[in-house]
Amino acid sequence: MIEQVKTWIREYLVEHSKAKIRAADIPDDANLVEGGIIDSLTFVGLMAAIEERYGVALDLEERPIEDFIYLNALSAQIAEKIDDPTYAEA
Repeated sequence: MIEQVKTWIREYLVEHSKAKIRAADIPDDANLVEGGIIDSLTFVGLMAAIEERYGVALDLEERPIEDFIYLNALSAQIAEKIDDPTYAEA
């Protein structure tokens, strides 16, 4: 599941990022902020798109910021919630 999530995030960023990037240009360990791939507006849009696509609400206060700005960590977080049978959005 995590690889599908990474692929989807990459595609989202290619379409919505102000940076001119290709999906292949975003490595698994990418820091999306320092790499100039994502800005605050794109980040907010991504969080909304994740919730819409996967039914997963990510709480920014629940985890450290690194879990949201690195592709691997963000993807793992989403996959973890999708695969958790006890997770149900309130």
